[in-house]
Amino acid sequence: MVKQKAFDWGAKSKDGWFAVDWTAVFAETVATSFLVIMACGAAVSNGAFDGATRLMVAFSFGMSILALAYATSHLSGGQVNPAVTFALWLAGTMSG
Repeated sequence: MVKQKAFDWGAKSKDGWFAVDWTAVFAETVATSFLVIMACGAAVSNGAFDGATRLMVAFSFGMSILALAYATSHLSGGQVNPAVTFALWLAGTMSG
């Protein structure tokens, strides 16, 4: 009797090697870069002096995530977090 694994680690191609979707990798890299530029740039330029500037920084983070998730959802799932995408790929839930 052969014991079956619960799941395979990673999406394997026909020849048995791991398949990497480089479009998803590029989309996550660009999305994370834009998140740092837009949201962290707003935090650096506005600071946290009073309630209005804190609200503006929080709004810029939220709108950046919203726009980037919509822009990359068809390519990489729209997590805007390479660690989450890598973990999903390792678990085999994302096609490679």
